[in-house]
Amino acid sequence: MARAAFVALAEMLRGTARPGAFSDEKMNLYRSAWDNDGAMSAMINWYRAVFRSPPSQEGEQRVSVPTLLVVAPDDAFIPSDLTRASTKYLDNGRLLELETGTHWILQEEPERTSRILIDFFSQ
Repeated sequence: MARAAFVALAEMLRGTARPGAFSDEKMNLYRSAWDNDGAMSAMINWYRAVFRSPPSQEGEQRVSVPTLLVVAPDDAFIPSDLTRASTKYLDNGRLLELETGTHWILQEEPERTSRILIDFFSQ
């Protein structure tokens, strides 16, 4: 991927985000991070581990810490119904459904998502 300047990863990011979310300047920062020794292996191995060693489903698992789930309607990777269903495992959580956005809402609307997080952590 490095020899091809990470074109496939850059196209995946841009192809699943709102147009303009990943400027050339931002994309260069990503390419620089991806080019660090071991970065690509770590990224790939995280996904490998998820599928090779799925978490144990023994008993109902609960999340007790305050949790905010934010779902965007055009997320190409995490179905909104999956996010909604996961709220049943939260003892102290809530779901915020955005009217617009993709998986990359942090890059698309950084001010808005910052306000959401500041409000949540201020409670």
